[in-house]
Amino acid sequence: MMRRPFLLLFTALLACHPLAAQDPALRDTLATAKGLWATQGDRDAAASRFEAILAALEPSAKTLDDTWTKVLCEAYNWMAVLDDRIPGKQAQAAKRLESLLDLEPDFEIDRTITNRRLQNAFDTLRAAKYCRVKLSLEPAGGMLTVDGKTRRAEPGIHYLPAGSHGIAYARPGYQPQDTRFELAPKDLRQVDLKLTRTSSVISLFTSPVGAEIVVDGKVRGTTRGQVPADNSFLADRAGVKPDQLSEGFKVTDLAAGKHLLEVRLPCYRTRRLEVGEALTTPFADHDLEAIKLEPSRGSLTIQSAAPGGELFLSGLDMGKVPVQDLQVCAQAYDLQVKYPTGSFTQHIEILEGKQLVLTARPKARITYAGFEGADDFAGRERILGMLATFGDRLHEAASSPRPRASPSRTA
Repeated sequence: MMRRPFLLLFTALLACHPLAAQDPALRDTLATAKGLWATQGDRDAAASRFEAILAALEPSAKTLDDTWTKVLCEAYNWMAVLDDRIPGKQAQAAKRLESLLDLEPDFEIDRTITNRRLQNAFDTLRAAKYCRVKLSLEPAGGMLTVDGKTRRAEPGIHYLPAGSHGIAYARPGYQPQDTRFELAPKDLRQVDLKLTRTSSVISLFTSPVGAEIVVDGKVRGTTRGQVPADNSFLADRAGVKPDQLSEGFKVTDLAAGKHLLEVRLPCYRTRRLEVGEALTTPFADHDLEAIKLEPSRGSLTIQSAAPGGELFLSGLDMGKVPVQDLQVCAQAYDLQVKYPTGSFTQHIEILEGKQLVLTARPKARITYAGFEGADDFAGRERILGMLATFGDRLHEAASSPRPRASPSRTA
């Protein structure tokens, strides 16, 4: 059959590509395996693919996110069903269910494919190992942590082992809540977590990604990620592709009243938005339209008759001079042109849409070579001490920028 060759090939590919353990193609493998058994009854081909998923995900089972944990749990569920159909493999099926519960006790098996005997074995095993906690969460959409670990924020029954536990629930714009309690074996505990609204929350989406968000003069962070599919219409409205628009950056703790938002990114115009009282009174969540930043650039022309000059803008090597219409971000720079025999330095500011033209002339380096002869004379040591640093001091003086007439700018 094809079962073993497929598994060996898949395992070999994983060995060559460690990151493939969570490759999106594994989801396709899961769907294919389900189809092979559900529609074709090909147990061996289906099992081969389920085993490949287990081989890929089991080594990192405890660090998987919710999506991949679900994939692994589904594979355990299906393998238990397939193993249970072969005489002598019922014990292996039970181990699959136990591995599933150890990984995610809240996972619900697919009872449409799992026979009654396996369902009873699963329920009995879970009841023996875990207590039930009935959670009530208000409002929905928050972040739930159980014993310091993030869990799906879903109301209803959750399964925890007997002992001491801590549950916390939080959502931006609300006062977080937490509680601690003890569970006795086979216990059933009701836990109600209801959050109190304390402020408004505004979500910002920016293009490009990586913009700095400033609220009332205080930096809150930078945008990142990609806009989720359910908000992709914001990218269409802004005239950009979804992969060019950030995920929502949540501006939290907005008290009632007006606020000033600034969106900053080097080489782009700063956008300033005033948040009116309508967005903060009463407290609520709001998604703003996508913010598309416009480029802010100017040009720099440097003329130089001296050969061998190397241009640096605030320490960044920009190549040889002379340069003509070099496109750079509109901002201030410490300009330096290094020559074999000296240097030219000046503080400049490039204005948006403008051209800055200047002429660079190297200022020669002067070095103290020492006295001619070796005859002693009164005060020789004192003069030698002063002259020892004379060359360095002259070089610093020659290299320091001095006030001068403004260079020419043209539109």
